[in-house]
Amino acid sequence: MGHSCLGQTWYWTVRQKLWNEHSEERAVQGKAGTPEYYVDSLSVDVPIPRRENGCRVPLTPLQLRCWNRSKEQIEGSRMTFIATRVMGRLQASLVSDCLEEVVLRHEALRTIIVTRNGDPYQHITEGTPIRFSQIDVSNFSADAEDKVRKMGEEFVSERVDPAVGPLIVSRLYKLSNEDHVLVIAIDHIVTDGVSNGILVGEFWALYRQVAGGQAFSLPSPTLQFADYAVWQERIFESWLSKDGAYWKRRMNDAPRVRLPIEKQDVYLAGPGSAQLYIPIDASVRLQLRELARRQRTLAAMVVLSIYVVVMARWCELTDLVVGFTSDGRYRPELQSMIGPVAGPLYLRVQIAEDDTFVALLGRINREFGSAYEHYDFNRLPDIVPGLMTELHCGWLHSYRAQGLAHVTSEDLVITPFALNVTWPIKFGVGFFDGPGGLAVQIAYRTDCYSANTISWIGSNLRMFLALFTSYPSTRLSLVHLHAR
Repeated sequence: MGHSCLGQTWYWTVRQKLWNEHSEERAVQGKAGTPEYYVDSLSVDVPIPRRENGCRVPLTPLQLRCWNRSKEQIEGSRMTFIATRVMGRLQASLVSDCLEEVVLRHEALRTIIVTRNGDPYQHITEGTPIRFSQIDVSNFSADAEDKVRKMGEEFVSERVDPAVGPLIVSRLYKLSNEDHVLVIAIDHIVTDGVSNGILVGEFWALYRQVAGGQAFSLPSPTLQFADYAVWQERIFESWLSKDGAYWKRRMNDAPRVRLPIEKQDVYLAGPGSAQLYIPIDASVRLQLRELARRQRTLAAMVVLSIYVVVMARWCELTDLVVGFTSDGRYRPELQSMIGPVAGPLYLRVQIAEDDTFVALLGRINREFGSAYEHYDFNRLPDIVPGLMTELHCGWLHSYRAQGLAHVTSEDLVITPFALNVTWPIKFGVGFFDGPGGLAVQIAYRTDCYSANTISWIGSNLRMFLALFTSYPSTRLSLVHLHAR
């Protein structure tokens, strides 16, 4: 739906596996010498504390980068969005009330960014700062859907001053009495893809309650994002002394990884974004899972390794930095929290001339484990100057980021509604594994890459998936991207 949804990685099971494998080692090390407030970044034994009343709420490193980009007016929408088509007897009068209730539940949705002595910080407003409007396009029956799509794209591309807000806006388009499109846009600085899923899930749960004559009744969020931000700031020095040296050493002299640019004679469309969805054969999915089982790893690591091979060939590199997108919600109290915690887990992968695929898989698996043990909380670009990669990959078990997995209704049919908005990244790959099977989704900027190039990359990903899951001992020196 919004570009934040792309690449969100649901690897809670990966984190749990790694945590269990290293539990004895951590028990021996103990926590001697750590500040009283410090909580081990991977420990879930001690919950993140609530902040004190009246304390200043800083921006997290990820938010600070969003803030700086907003001042620089960098190209691309800053709004992430959820656009859904609702077929059936929607009680439109309840939509605003339910959205306001969600905003009241989550401080992040009531946040604006203000400055004091030049330094930005978060300010949580009172009330429900959401701008909601309705537009009736039912008189344009011939081209109503196209008109809604164009208006929706313009709506989510509007820029909002984060110092003024509100940072969440919504609009309901009426195509007929039983056909509506609901668009919710939220500034990146207060949300991410999983947060959007939480918002949509809660919204429709509240809608069902009030439409059924009940009062609003949902469990309160375990934690507010402002509490998380304060905790992040207070553990920074301890985290830096514990984990900073690992990242500085690991990323020392790391290459700046840029994707190839299109040839000058290739026609490119204007600014915009597109997606290519590639279903993978069921037999390949079974082989993928069997390979992961034999190698005592997870399917996510197998597809990540295949992605690395294809990108290494395309970029003509043997030393790469890959951003493997994490939802960042490794602690139980973060599961129901709205706020921007997702971000890339940076992996440095070096490919040897005589590598087999299974050898590369083992190396990437170990690299992932080490990176996760030193989880950086989106701080890495700040402590390793010059770190840059255009390689981004994600593994999704479901459509949780879209929130539609939470939506069930006997009288409404709720489906995604596509909007074409320019994304800030040129190219990203997501592997989906859900009830519909395994698939690859490539999202790309249409002013950077042609549909033919993206189709070529997709076909190579599919070819290498089939090859390496069937013959994992294949030497990488023997495989090449097929001709265009």
